[in-house]
Amino acid sequence: MSPLELDRSVTGLEDRWGRHARLPREQLADTASRQERLELTGGFLRRKARRSRSCATAASCCHLAA
Repeated sequence: MSPLELDRSVTGLEDRWGRHARLPREQLADTASRQERLELTGGFLRRKARRSRSCATAASCCHLAA
């Protein structure tokens, strides 16, 4: 999904990432400070981005090998 499709919209985490969104949601609910919530969110997004790049790299390697 393009970021442009998300412009000015509200999308639930589970709508985008399914069951992988449950743990961050629970952690955020249990966290009292804004700073901790920002750190948890940043860490989740960084891990998600690394996995996405890894999947894209693997897919392009498979395509090259075919």
